[in-house]
Amino acid sequence: MKTGVMDGQENPLPQIWAGKFNEVQKYLSLSGHVYTPLWIAGSPDGFSKLAPEVQTALKDAAKETEGVCLDLGAKLDDELLAKMKASGNLQVNDVDKAAFIAASKGVYDEFDKAVKGGGQLIKDIMALAN
Repeated sequence: MKTGVMDGQENPLPQIWAGKFNEVQKYLSLSGHVYTPLWIAGSPDGFSKLAPEVQTALKDAAKETEGVCLDLGAKLDDELLAKMKASGNLQVNDVDKAAFIAASKGVYDEFDKAVKGGGQLIKDIMALAN
């Protein structure tokens, strides 16, 4: 973006901040179009070799830290957004989400046709979004 080869990017706020994209981009549009879940990754083979009580302890610890991680992510987003706004380098825009949803209707219809149970899946997802 700095050199003009690209004129936009899409990333979560921590990646925008870490990559210093906020220093070279003109706009930041807050669309909320992506939810990034927290992932704990490991080898199923390795996990299955652990003692059952260790497996249980790891699963319990993951469940216990979920709220902490989500809270920390939200706090970090708030802090980084405030810093980006304060920098004066870019204009922050709130997106008209209803317009995006309406414009996506055709995609939902195509998904319903292309994927067995796709229509119900979209209804379930939309219910979660509310």
